[in-house]
Amino acid sequence: MEKEHKSLWMLPFIIILLVSFAFIVGFTIYEKDMGGTRGSREFDYYSLNFGVVTAGTTAVAIPREGTYVIIKASAGNAGFVYVGDAGVTADKGYELDASETLTVDSYFPANSIYLIGSVADQKISYMIMN
Repeated sequence: MEKEHKSLWMLPFIIILLVSFAFIVGFTIYEKDMGGTRGSREFDYYSLNFGVVTAGTTAVAIPREGTYVIIKASAGNAGFVYVGDAGVTADKGYELDASETLTVDSYFPANSIYLIGSVADQKISYMIMN
């Protein structure tokens, strides 16, 4: 005769609790044991910012500053996206085809990374870590 496991009814609640904890820790604030102070421990706080911009034949800027950014051209884009400074053009910019990604691993001020499309309505997603 098999033993009846009465505690199995808790399994869905435990899974939900673990998934919720992973989401909160993984997607809101990452704590690194280095600078800053919080109680008796020291921390640096990093935040993630997400956004989508639409670029056409006129350059648009990423409106936030950060220390690390991932820029991704949408899979549905019909043309190219060019990344650069305020003077970015199709001839003077880093070219991204649909679904391609560019990573910038250096501090940059707000409105210093510009995007322009080879045709209108090119969607670009970005994730910035501060």
